[in-house]
Amino acid sequence: MLELAPFMLALIVVYVLPGPDMLLLMETTAQRGRLEGIGVLGGLAAARSGHVLLAALGMTALLTASPQLLLAVKVVGGTYLIALGVQLWRSTRRNIPAAVQTGTVTPAAMLSVWHWTRRGFLTNFLNPKSLVFCSVLLPQFLNPTMPIASQFVLLGALLVGIGVAFDLLYVTLGATLGRACDASPRLALLRNGIFSALLMALGANVMLS
Repeated sequence: MLELAPFMLALIVVYVLPGPDMLLLMETTAQRGRLEGIGVLGGLAAARSGHVLLAALGMTALLTASPQLLLAVKVVGGTYLIALGVQLWRSTRRNIPAAVQTGTVTPAAMLSVWHWTRRGFLTNFLNPKSLVFCSVLLPQFLNPTMPIASQFVLLGALLVGIGVAFDLLYVTLGATLGRACDASPRLALLRNGIFSALLMALGANVMLS
């Protein structure tokens, strides 16, 4: 019999810790809105599902056996996060003069939900820590006397489902933050500056860890 309670507790601990996924959800929702945040959420869920599948196929062994491949994945994932931070910072700098003078924050250009879904997917999928996490955590809760494939499906569904629940919470928090900051252009611009710095710092951490 699978011991689901310890597995779920481990997931809860991981999902409450700050990381790129949480930051991207809150930044996107605060700056753009709930719909865009939900788009990011969908991308994160898809990426986590992909990591569960790769873990089941033993792809982590390939990464650990090839330091060059692992380094390449780290560089790509870290660079992507840094690029998101730089993009947000440039947008913020463009809006500073007009926002301070007019007292209103310039609305951001509308982008499709697919754009945000893709952004969420790439942020999580290109983070090697997420794949390693799945590959290390899931096997610890497998029962060798039961079908392995069905256990991966169940544990993977819990991993994705609990992640979605926490992501919805972060979307709500991001929306609340967005409403609070949008009342003041200076607060909105400060918020974007902090988010951009954190994204770049997390990107550097992914590459160097």
